[in-house]
Formats: sequence, structure tokens, C-alpha cells
Amino acid sequence: MAEDALKTSQAALWIQPDGPNTEKFFLGCHDLDDISAPEGGTELIRKFKPDGTGWDVTTTKKAPPDPVTTTITTLLFKQRDWIEKIKNCPFILYILFRECGRADVFNNFVRGLILQSARLTSRTYGQLVRREEDLEATVAAELEAKPPLLQVVDLTVERVPIVEVQALNDVFIAEESLCYGPCGATQDPGDIAYVVADSTGAATPNTYRSADEGLTWTVLATDPAFGNFHIMSGVKVQLDRNTTRIIVCREGLGGALQGQTAYTDNNGASWTVVNIGGAAAQHGCVYGGGMWVQDQYVWLASSLGYIYRSADYGESWVAMSPGSLTVQNLNAIHFCDNLNGMAVGLTGVVLKTVDGGLTWAAMTVPAVQTNYTVFMLDAKRAWVGNGAGGLWYTTDGGVTWTQRTGWTGSGAGMVRGLSFLNELVGLMAVNSAGVVGSVLRTIDGGHEWQVLTTPTNSGLNAIVAAREDLAYAVGEANGGTAVVLKIRAS
Repeated sequence: MAEDALKTSQAALWIQPDGPNTEKFFLGCHDLDDISAPEGGTELIRKFKPDGTGWDVTTTKKAPPDPVTTTITTLLFKQRDWIEKIKNCPFILYILFRECGRADVFNNFVRGLILQSARLTSRTYGQLVRREEDLEATVAAELEAKPPLLQVVDLTVERVPIVEVQALNDVFIAEESLCYGPCGATQDPGDIAYVVADSTGAATPNTYRSADEGLTWTVLATDPAFGNFHIMSGVKVQLDRNTTRIIVCREGLGGALQGQTAYTDNNGASWTVVNIGGAAAQHGCVYGGGMWVQDQYVWLASSLGYIYRSADYGESWVAMSPGSLTVQNLNAIHFCDNLNGMAVGLTGVVLKTVDGGLTWAAMTVPAVQTNYTVFMLDAKRAWVGNGAGGLWYTTDGGVTWTQRTGWTGSGAGMVRGLSFLNELVGLMAVNSAGVVGSVLRTIDGGHEWQVLTTPTNSGLNAIVAAREDLAYAVGEANGGTAVVLKIRAS
């Protein structure tokens, strides 16, 4: 209805001149023109007609998107405005709408748009000299930004039902965007999701699947033959157009037992168990986030400082870092591309590769605390969360680290999960010292974090962002059943 529409009086404009994870500035006396965000038009595939009278259109394809464009106008003052000081470097522009309260409070928003990697293409100075009229001088800046135009939506965290009574250790998703079927049905990232659980006494641990954006969860028909060992982490890979493989990893305790993973190609109707490490090594994942898929390889961060790689999607494993850099348990692993990856673990350990995992090196320790989670944005930028409520980032590939403080919960409890959609928008799972989990979101690359109202729980173990309006988090049992949180648009 018209009375519910957002109005210009509710909008605020912010600029981040130095890029993600840096200071932002409120632009309080500016006009913003319409934003044009081309998403790619239709390109015709043509051929000449045999009789030479014209063309036949054989089919169409989607053309690539053009830059996002807009214009900012402000008054000309003695002191230069930001749009006059900006040179040729890219910057970020935020248009944030609020329901009430102050416009100059960045996280006071319910909806927003973000122009990423914007550049100033021209300036126009207007109303400078008049023969009779006494007008305010203006300056207008035309902008072009990298597509797409990012949308920020208000998020709600809700607990969804699951019959599992044990803790859930990891959540992972089908990340592909697919179009299929005669009517153009689609599958978006996160439509299909999986969670893995602790074992129940002597019973084997369960794996659950949701095919409806986390609304309902169904246990797979059988479980891997892991006995009373927990499943700590898992990944999903696409083998061919008809086959999806789920790979899960048994907990690594560092004792004198055989380490194992398992995979299924038929949604749990049957499993194949695969040994990793020596017969008495008890290698395996320690926490959620212990496995990662990058291109054709599956990676596994193990107990006792081992890093494994599978080149055949979990059918065999080779130790790429055999505990020679550290003997500490590694808790999480993440790659940003096919060359650059990091693994983190106890006593602040950070291991890094720049050659696709062929070699690994120990990097500077952010703090002598247990590192639970890592997320690499690119070869230079990465985030690490630890067991002292510490959130650390690097901009030089791990040579130096800076702690991001000031967010609610900083310096206490545990940062248990990090998941970014892009260099600006990300989610964090944090457990308080009293082991109560919260979900936090950033839209500015980690400079500020907003706490989302999180249902009652007994601690979160993992989080994954699927898209701007969908994410999942899982944790310990609370009220008799495991906790699955669905983070969705309000």
C-alpha cells in the first residue's frame, strides 16, 4: 500500500572512500538521481535467409550487464565535498532506508542498496554565475559502478523444526544456480541444504537434507558406518549432470584409531567409507568447516596438523601437509580460488598455500587462542575468528593481522563461524561466554557488525550464507532437539 512505501525522507546516503572494511561517512546534504542497473538484455543470434531477403532469428542469448549508473548532486561550499575529493580510485556508495531514528546511524536500516566499486566519470558544476538570480552553486558527480547493484534486506532469524536430538556440527548447501525443465524452473543457492550431527551412544550419526529452503528436514535413509563417532563436517559436489555426491568426515580425536570419511551418490541410500591417514592416526575433522571444495579438489583440515586433498571427490585422500608445520589440531579450511587457501587451528595456528595446496607455510599468529573459523576473500584479504571472542583480518595474506573490535560480543566467548557472500556482505556466528549463540551481519566488509535477534539456543557451531536473503546456522541441542536456524528476508 502507498502508506507503507519507503520515502526519500527515510533514506540516508553513505560513502566508503577507501573500500570494504574501512570507515564510512554520512552524506547529509545530497540528492541522488535514479539508479540504472542493467541486468543484461537479449542478444539475437541471426543468420541470412536463403533467399537473401533478410535475416532469420535462430535463437537468443542473454547479453552481459552494463555498469550501474547514477548521479549525486550537492551544494558547493567553501570546503570540498567527498564527491569533489574522490579521484580515480573506486569507492562504495550505500543508500539505506530506516523506519525511524537517526539517519546518521549506519546500522539503523531496514532496506538498502549498495553500489560496489563505483567510479566518478564526470563532474558538473552548476548555477555558478547569473546576471540577476542569486542561486546556490551546485556540483554533480556522475558515477558508474560494477554490477550487480547489491540489495540489502531486513533479515529474520527463526528456528525451524528437526527431529534430531543431538548437536549439529556443520551445515552446507548446494551452491549452484540452475535452470531446468520445460517451464524454466530454477534452483537457487541454498534451496537444498544439509546438516550433520553427533552420534547417539552406539548409534551412527545422522545426516539430514532439506529441499525447500530449510522449511523441513529429512534424515537420509542410512548413515555412514561411523559407529559412535560424530560427523563433524561435510560438503556437496556435483559429479555429473545427474549425480550429486555428499562427503562427510568423522571426528578426528588424535587417538590410536583409523580416520575415516564417507560418501554417498544416492542421497544416503548407501555409503562408501574411505580410510584417511594411518591405521592408528585417528585423523579427521574437528569442527564444522573442516572440509572445503575448490574446483576439482576436496580439502580436509585434520587433527594433529594434517591437511588432506582428494582429487577424486572423496574416494581417496593424500596428505598435502603431513603435520610437519604444526602438531596442533586444525579446525577449519577455506580457499578463495584454485591457488590460495588457509587452514586454522589451536594456539592461533594459520597455515597458508599460494600454489593450490602443493606447499603450505605457517603464517603470523593473530593471537595465541584457538582459531575456529577462517574465510578468505582473495589472495590478500582473510578473516579469522577465535575462542576468545577475537575477530581478526589481514590485508597482506597473513603477514600481519588487525583485530576488529567494537561489535557486540567482541572479546568474550567464541567466534564459531564466518561466511561472506562477497567482499561487503557477510555473516558471523558468535557464542557468548555463557554459550548462547548470536548471528551478526556486516554489509560494509566487516567494519561494523549488526546483531540479528537470534532465537534461544545453547551455542552455534557453523553458519553458511547462501544469498542475500537466505542463510543457515546450526548448533547444540536445546529444548530436546537440535538447533537449526534459518536466516531469511523479513
